[in-house]
Amino acid sequence: MSQPPEDVPRPIQEHVVELLVRLRRVLFAVIGAAIAVTAIPSSLILGSNPGGGGYTPLVLSIFFYMRDHLLESTNRFANRFGALLGGQEVNIKLIAYGWLDGIEVMIYLAILIGLLITSPYVGYEIYAYLRPALFPREKKFLVGFSIAFAVLFLLGAFYAYYLIIPATFAILAWINLGSGVELTFSVKQFFNFVLLGMVSSGLFFTFPLAVALAAKMGFIKSETLKRKWRTVFFVISAVAAIITPDPTPVSMMMLTLPFFILYGLATLLAAKLEPKTGASTGP
Repeated sequence: MSQPPEDVPRPIQEHVVELLVRLRRVLFAVIGAAIAVTAIPSSLILGSNPGGGGYTPLVLSIFFYMRDHLLESTNRFANRFGALLGGQEVNIKLIAYGWLDGIEVMIYLAILIGLLITSPYVGYEIYAYLRPALFPREKKFLVGFSIAFAVLFLLGAFYAYYLIIPATFAILAWINLGSGVELTFSVKQFFNFVLLGMVSSGLFFTFPLAVALAAKMGFIKSETLKRKWRTVFFVISAVAAIITPDPTPVSMMMLTLPFFILYGLATLLAAKLEPKTGASTGP
């Protein structure tokens, strides 16, 4: 079989039109979900309003939760870590430097939540566009790869949110409070800090899939991973030291320690997916 059974030859214009139509559907779905989380009252979903009454949009309640959980001493991990280092209670204030800072954060957060809500539909549209050009075995691999990517990315994002970011806040608070400086964040700085940390950690956790894909395409071998593990650990440690904001090695170690497990998983996946010598290369 020279081509997938569903791959019917079509003019390039039809492929472009189909791609634009699916992208438009995705865009409308994300925007619709973002508008929904902005308009729906939190009491309808959560059963109560964080502000104690009145109309509170769902996106604003989610931001309140992030603020309270990470900044207003409700995160026990951050406070205990700060106390362990001899610092005071973590108490960071949020301020707006401009009239539109708060509104911009709400818009960004609504879009991100909308993208998260519609991610299964976005994945379906991508799969539906690629499906005719894939063999049955490639379809199975694509579905498995997408699910594994989503799981690892969310695992890394949650790991950053509940461990790395609170620890980083505690360390920065300890350093600044020790010098008598009051901790005040711009609301945009706070959101960018949390978002960047979650996305970076999420992508970091998808490392085994990138290695597995490279191994499947023949770019890397499992034996090379086993032989070069010391060099890889050194490079990853250096990268973690650069991207983590606190000057202590704590955040760096919290980011690199899971890498031991991820690297072992990547080596196993590479050994399973790499082309075997003498194996058939047909579909």
